[in-house]
Amino acid sequence: MLDVVFREDESTVKKNNGAENLSKLRKIAMNILKKEIPGEKKISKNMKRFRAGIDEKFLEKIVDEM
Repeated sequence: MLDVVFREDESTVKKNNGAENLSKLRKIAMNILKKEIPGEKKISKNMKRFRAGIDEKFLEKIVDEM
């Protein structure tokens, strides 16, 4: 799932603990994206990630649901 949404296999970070740290951050972000948002129609995790990147209010809504 992480590879599909975050393209984890394409990451070029390999120095020190960078790869492990990014992996943990991606897992946290994936857990946030997995949560369903009340009042929103079901959308894919890719679309949630994209929309959160361009729509600040949607990002706030996702983070507030945690």
